[in-house]
Amino acid sequence: MCEYVSVIPNVSTKLLDKHTKPEDVLEPWTLGLMDLAKTRGPDACVRRAVKTFGDVSARLDKMLQSYDVILSPVMRMPPFPIGWHAPMIEFKKARSPCCG
Repeated sequence: MCEYVSVIPNVSTKLLDKHTKPEDVLEPWTLGLMDLAKTRGPDACVRRAVKTFGDVSARLDKMLQSYDVILSPVMRMPPFPIGWHAPMIEFKKARSPCCG
């Protein structure tokens, strides 16, 4: 898995010719995620993802043991405005409301 994740940033550069820059064909969100993965390293990204999915799954399983049916007509928070998380928004701006 880590080997796969480490290849992703290189794939985009191999798909582009020498005259095409990544920022000309990829949106800021994708470029930002690629930079973030490079700074954290593929091993850390995979470990964090596996841990997060495992933790959330365990918490959800524990919560659902107490309920037969969950009726939830309301949302915890209102929906985000259209464009709030658009991939063309600058990466830091799009990431800050959800990830700090």
